[in-house]
Amino acid sequence: MDSFNNRAWSQLSAEVVSPDGKCCARIAWANEIAMGGPTFGTLEVCEKAFESCNPCMVWSEDSKYLAVAQLHARPTLGRGSCRILVFAVESGRDGYGRQDYMLPCLQEFSKGVITGISLGKQGEPRTFRIPLDTISWQDPDLPM
Repeated sequence: MDSFNNRAWSQLSAEVVSPDGKCCARIAWANEIAMGGPTFGTLEVCEKAFESCNPCMVWSEDSKYLAVAQLHARPTLGRGSCRILVFAVESGRDGYGRQDYMLPCLQEFSKGVITGISLGKQGEPRTFRIPLDTISWQDPDLPM
């Protein structure tokens, strides 16, 4: 687990300011999902709230998007299964990556690609990449 960002596992709150300094994403109080496990709480960003989010979150370099892991129970993956939530600041829309990950830790959001590490089927760390153009947006009829 050395390659995982400690924020995903131990942080009970987080405040991450966008690179342009205009927006702040906050998780005021997060709880562990199991003893020694990662923490999840309510994300507040641009007057919207999202439940079960991990304090390890990343802004895109242009400050237009925020990516965060959101707990998403899936029987096939078990406890700790997450989907990647992406929030579009200008439109207020949110969307999700098409795949679930086991205990992901987001590392970077650069050039339209979210990168991170999650646990593989055997518990080994695995790197993943999610291009922004693969996100399934909620309310697809609304303009971006």
